[in-house]
Amino acid sequence: METVNIEGREVNFEIEQTNFPQLLNFAKNALLSACKGNKIFSYFKQITFVFKDEYDQKEINMDLIRAFREDHIGGGSHVSPHDIVKRLNRIYIALDSLIASVEDIHLSMWGIVPISDRRFIREAYKQLYNSAVHEAAHLWHINKNIALNRLPKVIARLEKSVGKLNEELRKYGGSERIASLLILLKGYVNAFTSNILLEGLALYFEKIEKYSISKEHFDALHSVAKRTINETMIYLANAIATFRRVVSEHRAILRESDIITIRESYEPLRSAPYGVGIHMLYTLLYTEPTMNIEKIAGFNFAEFIVIYERCCAKLGIRPLVSLTSRRGIFDYKRVLRDLERLEILIKRLNL
Repeated sequence: METVNIEGREVNFEIEQTNFPQLLNFAKNALLSACKGNKIFSYFKQITFVFKDEYDQKEINMDLIRAFREDHIGGGSHVSPHDIVKRLNRIYIALDSLIASVEDIHLSMWGIVPISDRRFIREAYKQLYNSAVHEAAHLWHINKNIALNRLPKVIARLEKSVGKLNEELRKYGGSERIASLLILLKGYVNAFTSNILLEGLALYFEKIEKYSISKEHFDALHSVAKRTINETMIYLANAIATFRRVVSEHRAILRESDIITIRESYEPLRSAPYGVGIHMLYTLLYTEPTMNIEKIAGFNFAEFIVIYERCCAKLGIRPLVSLTSRRGIFDYKRVLRDLERLEILIKRLNL
């Protein structure tokens, strides 16, 4: 393990497994730059970066690369829920993930890396820097917030559930029981609501922290978030309508077309917390003069949404998300009630 001290803080590098040793020094320099340049790392007395590729092979076909890009938001780094539970401040760096997220790869052999290409270097550096900041923000936030302490275990259970149900989808060749997919959709809805604060805070440190609060930034973030939540609600409404139709037909097994419609709602629910979350967090900072990021980090997700609704009322705008008031475009109680009513019907009909 290599250790670097920065103003009394310890930054460690571990190499667990990588097929790209030629990128290690470049990656370490980008990560050290993040540790020196972004406020989030000042909260850590010690942090460890672990180099571990996503795939233990150099030759990866294009289908695998495309599948990886579809399954991952961003690329280059991640944290492990199991490490967080153990209070280990570790960020994993996957250099093959970095390359996949940066390069428009048209080679099957990843041993050939365009390390001398200026565009690659610029984009890879930016990706490493930003993703390290983003993951460090998650570590700090979860460790600081008592309500989030159990989140890693929840995420681990959700990932296990998703993996199991996806395996069943492959096993049955595109058919799935309606009850299983409804449970999964409910999990995504709950994860969306819980992740709004988590991802919003991480994006704050990644994108916003260095800028002053302004109406221009507020309007821009609100515009993007409104478009995102409207699109998400279209996919979610289509999924719920499909469930209702299948239940009315008394079918326990979904057709492939039904599965596609329902699964189309998963990705919007998974990605929406980023843009929606940073808008909501910024709204608090923009509206409340005494608000700061440390206070926000201490809220649970319900408190965060309720305070956001109050800020929207002050600004005279409709909240994009609400908890139980029904004011939001996405209202958590209303969506959950719709899913729970379907769940009751499915059990009653024994589907």
